[in-house]
Amino acid sequence: MLAGMSLFDVINNCFTNLSTGGMSVKNNNIGAYNSTAITIITIILMTIGGTSFLVHYNALKGRVLDVLRDIQFQAMIIIVVIFSILLLTVSKFTTLNSIFFVVSALSCTGSNTVPISTMSGWTDFSKVLLSVAMIIGMAAGSTSGALKLIRIVTLVKGIYWEVIKILSPEGTVIPRKIGGKTVRDAEIKEAGSYTFLYLFLIFITWLVFMAYGYGGIDSLFEITSAQGNVGLSVGITSPTMPSIPEILLIIGMWVGRIEIIPALILLKGGFDLFKRFKT
Repeated sequence: MLAGMSLFDVINNCFTNLSTGGMSVKNNNIGAYNSTAITIITIILMTIGGTSFLVHYNALKGRVLDVLRDIQFQAMIIIVVIFSILLLTVSKFTTLNSIFFVVSALSCTGSNTVPISTMSGWTDFSKVLLSVAMIIGMAAGSTSGALKLIRIVTLVKGIYWEVIKILSPEGTVIPRKIGGKTVRDAEIKEAGSYTFLYLFLIFITWLVFMAYGYGGIDSLFEITSAQGNVGLSVGITSPTMPSIPEILLIIGMWVGRIEIIPALILLKGGFDLFKRFKT
């Protein structure tokens, strides 16, 4: 309100950005307010929403430094800084827009300052970069969607440990810890398996979209946005799009929200119940 937003808009925008929902009472979303202060406040809200609730809990208990020690928060800062610099230098975004769109994509909020379908400067590079951010997502234990940072960190660390193991003398013991906690083989396997399933579903949907004549980069952006529960769009998603791609986006949004493994368990349970009724 101090930044100039009305009470009604304040309530709606705070709720939708803090919950990484991204919907707005304005057609042009946050860009409708044409305010640097409101844009910065929205970035902060999206970041809070994408941070683990456990970190919030510890901070509220007075352990503020735990925020900076959290491995997912550290990974988020690194990704936001690197991706924002790349958007700023390669795609010629403004500094504020670069940070805003990276945080919006990474936190899976989907808020925007300018509709992507009408904004100049959206090169294939920027679309692919934000697609990667939408695949990664923010912290586990937050309202963010997509793969989650802890899986990405575990997978990258797992690859690193495996390479070190290959290069080290036989019998070398390599400590495997993330954030001070020991990482088991099962956790690395889960991260790898889930990441494969997530990307495989994107790949299948991507092929279908291109078969319907949509461009490769735009299709990738739209699919990763839907499956990550982000909501950013290059204009493919519309009431007039063909039924099959629309159904696949619906499935992607559903699977992306409840996660793939629970979805598979639910489908298996439904299939077993159908067989029972049939017999």
